[in-house]
Amino acid sequence: MAEKDERERSQKNTLLDTSVLIEGKRGMTSIFSIIEFPIAINDCIVLYPEALDFELAVRIAGELRKKGKPIGGIDTIIASMSINRGYTLVTRDSHFSIIKEIIPDFHLKLV
Repeated sequence: MAEKDERERSQKNTLLDTSVLIEGKRGMTSIFSIIEFPIAINDCIVLYPEALDFELAVRIAGELRKKGKPIGGIDTIIASMSINRGYTLVTRDSHFSIIKEIIPDFHLKLV
């Protein structure tokens, strides 16, 4: 019982990227991941971006560009959504790790 409670609590603070949805994992994800993999919509909680997410994404994108390490705009927004809510982003895409150079407390789980 305690293990199940811990699993449910950790899922509430986890944002799943498209790469793990494709493998069959379900939970909370962004609308962008649903657009990329629409079959998951019925089994996921969908999170939509807010103005603060876009503002942080612009800041992150600008800093990554200065470092010569840009990543895709949608991935920057997904990361911002996770950061602003204190969630852990779960993904198979290692390029998200570069964001830790800009936001050291970005919670990222590469699987």
